[in-house]
Amino acid sequence: MVISILIPKKTRNLKLISIYLFAGLFTDLFLNPISKLYFNSPFFASKIFTATEFVLISLYLFPLIQLKTKKIFFLVFSSIFFLTVFTENVLINNQNFDSVSTGVSALIILFFSIAYLFSRIKYNTNPENFKIDGSFLVVSSIIIYFSGTFFIYILSKNNYFDENFRLSYSLINALVLIVRNILILTAFITELKPYLKKETLTHTSKYSI
Repeated sequence: MVISILIPKKTRNLKLISIYLFAGLFTDLFLNPISKLYFNSPFFASKIFTATEFVLISLYLFPLIQLKTKKIFFLVFSSIFFLTVFTENVLINNQNFDSVSTGVSALIILFFSIAYLFSRIKYNTNPENFKIDGSFLVVSSIIIYFSGTFFIYILSKNNYFDENFRLSYSLINALVLIVRNILILTAFITELKPYLKKETLTHTSKYSI
């Protein structure tokens, strides 16, 4: 959160990613214990985070996609996701891991991410000018994370309490998280580097006078 406050206005879109990372950390450290203690379920917190994650990443990706029809498919797919969440957790009253909602969320976010890459290639008239900037790194981290964890989240519904599965789940999730966080950290450095250089030059010229 401290990093998000320091982000310059022109790169404020990264603020959503820092909030997303903070939400994940907050869920692991606080919401999960509260969920087990007061709701007698380890899944209540994960259901809240699934919805929060979808909203934050969708808000991050929306301004990046340059397709003319983006408003329509964002509205349609977001409606599908929230309808799935409502059906699984309210109508069916699922008390287990929300694997259906998580799976639908992952597929939609992957679709949004691929749409970003497609629009970027489509509207980039000169391939030589294609830059690996912060947005590209963040979207790459999103694709790696959700494609890497998609199947283990789907299988979690019926295998969550199996010790061997939990071991594999924890290992795969940890490895994918490491790769994701490295890419996101690189994205922050890439985006903030020009501003840090500018601040350094400003201070240097100020004191030289």
